[in-house]
Amino acid sequence: DFFLFLGNAKRTSHQGGGPGDDEIEQITRNGGNAIVGLSATLLATLSSGCAGVYFEKILKSKSELSLWQRNTQLGLYSMAIGLFVLFISPSNRASVLQSGFLYGYTRITYINLAVQSFGGLVIAVVIKHADNILKNFATSTSIILSVIISGLFLGQQLSSLFLIGVVLVVYAIFLYAR
Repeated sequence: DFFLFLGNAKRTSHQGGGPGDDEIEQITRNGGNAIVGLSATLLATLSSGCAGVYFEKILKSKSELSLWQRNTQLGLYSMAIGLFVLFISPSNRASVLQSGFLYGYTRITYINLAVQSFGGLVIAVVIKHADNILKNFATSTSIILSVIISGLFLGQQLSSLFLIGVVLVVYAIFLYAR
């Protein structure tokens, strides 16, 4: 797990996820707070990890519900939370009530929704039949492949930090497979 973490940290810092000194200075000048941002990122990482473990526990527990029923159940909880957050903001609530929930959605938005939905179902099947760590390896590998493909076809420059991150992720996968 440690090498997977390090590899993802190096890979993310290459992709612009880790600000340099100049970027931190600019964030601070613009009213941002790097400590708050880092804390929020760490909290999101922690909650994501806990949610992944809990999701695996729910899917693998002995239950009369099928995988599809369990996904629907969890999706309804997420939808309820999302709608609550949407409607506690007065400006968002007014906008949705005036223009409708799907106002401004484009074909790309619908395609993205379909891809994300399909990805969620694939993740549920992977976690049901494998585990959360394997899902994280698959996610890391897909991000690495996406960046490499971006480098080949879109001209994105791959730095030495990115390559170190790739090596650490591949090493973590190797260690896990042993």
